[in-house]
Amino acid sequence: MSKAKLSLRVANLDCEHEAAAIERGLQDVPGIAELKIYPKSAKVEIQYLPDKISADELKERLKSLGFPPLQAGAMPSAPKPWRNPKDITSVVSGVLLLLGSLVWQDCHHWFL
Repeated sequence: MSKAKLSLRVANLDCEHEAAAIERGLQDVPGIAELKIYPKSAKVEIQYLPDKISADELKERLKSLGFPPLQAGAMPSAPKPWRNPKDITSVVSGVLLLLGSLVWQDCHHWFL
């Protein structure tokens, strides 16, 4: 059986958590011989058996997982701030710190 290689950039891939989601989503797909994911470059390389699965089926599977393939040469865009968990966590942490400091300024004499 000869293997074919599919190498492409995908959208929405920028961290190890998302790489793990792709691995989980493709782990039971028959015909995949090897899977390499590079989150920093938003790249996925798949060695597969063409007699069991086609490149188009693999692309469709990536799309259904939330990582649509990009056109050749296209660079992935940064996720919108309100959809990026890292940005949301930073904003929520900042708001909680601000609220905590305001409460402390008003109520610190209760604890002394």
